[in-house]
Amino acid sequence: GAHGQVFSSAFQPMFRVPVMGDFARGLVAFLITHHTWLNAIRVASRPFVHPMLTIYALLFGDRNMRKLLGTSYLADFFYGYLGDVCETEQTTLNFLRLFQELDAHSIYHHLHTIEHPTLIISGFFDTVTPMYHSQEMARLMPNAKHVIDFFSSHATILENPTHCIEEVAEFVDSSQRRFVRKSSTSFGVVY
Repeated sequence: GAHGQVFSSAFQPMFRVPVMGDFARGLVAFLITHHTWLNAIRVASRPFVHPMLTIYALLFGDRNMRKLLGTSYLADFFYGYLGDVCETEQTTLNFLRLFQELDAHSIYHHLHTIEHPTLIISGFFDTVTPMYHSQEMARLMPNAKHVIDFFSSHATILENPTHCIEEVAEFVDSSQRRFVRKSSTSFGVVY
């Protein structure tokens, strides 16, 4: 999740499925303590990572970015982003522990205190940081705007950069009010 509690939204891009978070949390805990199963899944999934990322890149890659950076730019980005998670037992364990840490910590209860003007852009097909988490954040943050990109998933700036940049420019330029810093955490409005 975008504000913590990652397993509450695990692999649920459109809406929460009540038992999915508990299942994901339990599966990760099981794999961390049962290395034989972890290694079996890790080894079995390694051959599928690159083809899956290639298919993903074909579905979500931007035509202009392909011309600029090459046809595999998005798959290359995600392959680097995932850090070859399945390479060794330790890298897989570290990745799973990362999700446990992200699940254990939440800033949800602090979101209402963030006064800074904030633009939150979500990909409609994002299964890692789902759009409804971003909507919850924007709802609680007094000066936030949430935009859903219906043609992207987890890397909107790389998948649909034209739309993303347009939203950023509009957010910066169209505001009728200007924010000034009152303190390190507080902003005021000047009309």
